[in-house]
Amino acid sequence: MNNYLVVEGKTNKMLMEALLPKDILQKTEIVEGGEYTSSLAIGRSIYVSGNKKVLVAIETNSNDEGEISDKYNFIKNYFSMVYANSKVKAILFKPEIEHIFFSDKNFIESFVGKKIDDETYMLAERDPKFYLNHFANGNGEIPLHERLLNALKEENKKAILESEELREIIDFIKN
Repeated sequence: MNNYLVVEGKTNKMLMEALLPKDILQKTEIVEGGEYTSSLAIGRSIYVSGNKKVLVAIETNSNDEGEISDKYNFIKNYFSMVYANSKVKAILFKPEIEHIFFSDKNFIESFVGKKIDDETYMLAERDPKFYLNHFANGNGEIPLHERLLNALKEENKKAILESEELREIIDFIKN
C-alpha cells in the first residue's frame, strides 16, 4: 500500500472506513495512531520508511483560530524536512471529526429528530460531539459514531463527502 491515512483513534478510523469511497479505501491503509502526538509520530515514521503518501488527520479540539493556526504550524514544523514534499499532508478536523456530518443539515435534523434554526446550528457546529450526544436521544448504550452511521443514508453520505476535510483526503489520495 502506498497511501496511508493516520487518524487519532478507533472511532475516527471506523468513520473514515464507513464514509470514504470504496476506490479510495482500496488504495489506502487507515492507521489508528492514538492521540495527537502519537499520530504525528506514526505518520512521520511511515513516510520516512519508504516512497509513500501520508495523510495525518487530526482533530483540533478547538474553535479558536489562533490555536488552530498554532497546531497547524506545529505540524508543519514537525514534518519540516518532508512537508514541502507533495506526499505528506495534514488534515485538521475543526473542532472534531463529527463536524463533517454538519455538511448535511437535513441529516443532522433527521438525526436529532427536529428542525434546527440557523443560530442553534452554528452553535452546534462549534461543539458537534456534545450537541449530537445531547440532542440525539442517545441513552449511551450505543456509541455516538455507531448511531450516526446507522442513521446515514446514501444521499446523506454524498453530501458529507463534500465536507472540506473529506474532499481534501479524497483529492490527496487521487492525485
